[in-house]
Formats: sequence, C-alpha cells, structure tokens
Amino acid sequence: MDERTELGTETVAMERVARRADVADLLTAIFDAEQARLYAYALAAAHDPEAAADAVAETFSRLVREAYAGRMPENSTAWLFRVCGNLIISGRRRRSVARRWLGHLVDRGVARSPEDAAVAREADAELVNALSTLHRDARIALLLAAEGLSMQEIAETLGRTPAATRTFICRSRLKLREGLERGGQGAER
Repeated sequence: MDERTELGTETVAMERVARRADVADLLTAIFDAEQARLYAYALAAAHDPEAAADAVAETFSRLVREAYAGRMPENSTAWLFRVCGNLIISGRRRRSVARRWLGHLVDRGVARSPEDAAVAREADAELVNALSTLHRDARIALLLAAEGLSMQEIAETLGRTPAATRTFICRSRLKLREGLERGGQGAER
C-alpha cells in the first residue's frame, strides 16, 4: 500500500468521526430543544404518562437511527411530532386489539378437574352428534354464525338472501336444541 492511499484512508476515517460528532451534537441540540414539548404533546394525546414517555423515547431513538443512516429529516421538529403521533395511534390500536382478545386467553392458573374434563368431552360429543343430524347447509350456517360472521357473509356463502338466512339459522338452532334435548337422535338429515 502506498503512502497516498494510507493518508487517504486516514482522512476518510477522520472525516467520518467528525461527521458522527457533528450528528451527535445536532441530535443533542434537537433533544434539548424539543423533548419537553414533545412529551407534553404525547401526554395530551395518550393520557398516560408511561405511554407518553415510551412514545417520546421511541421517537428520539428513531431520529438517531435516521440521522446516523444519513437520512436526517429536513424539518426535525415536524418529523418528531409526526412520528410520535403515529406511535401513540399504533399503541392505541395494539391495546384495543389486546383488550378485544383478552377474553379469549386461557386461564392457565387453574387446571380443569378430571370430572370437568369428562363432562366437557361428553357435552362436545353430544353437540357433534346433534350437529350431525342437521342438514349440511344448517351445520355450515350455524358454524359460520358461531365464528362471528355477519348474516350477509353467511348468506353469500349459502347462496341465500340475508333475511332467508336469518330465518334459516333460527330454525336450525331450534332443531339443534331439540336434537340436544333428545340426545342427538332422530333429527333431519
């Protein structure tokens, strides 16, 4: 390696160090100038001090990543507030979905007793037996309704109108109830 190449490499390395120091100084100045206002904004939007602090921390973390990747936003203040607002909205969505599905989580704290398990298996077998006595379309309609599909979606699946589907499901439920009361024997096929 000749002397000029070695000097060029050292110069490039020194320029990178100087640029990193400039970026660090710029980021420190932005943090000092905007942190309090950004936290106040986040707190007003999130109504939760922890969520606001997390959003502000993540916002500045993303700014640091962008700056060191060479993509420093032109208007850092607007960028900070936009990213922080988006993080708060995303956090709300995640919490909303978590709350919605909370009831579906299994309580692993207490195991089912052997008696409860046997009764549940017996009830499941009776339900399967009673469902098997129903017409195919009735089983499909009831299972789709149990999955939470709308009348419109079930109607489209069965090739019926929503009103006819609603009546069909009511009648199918009655037949299923009768089948369960009889022990699943002797309903229509």
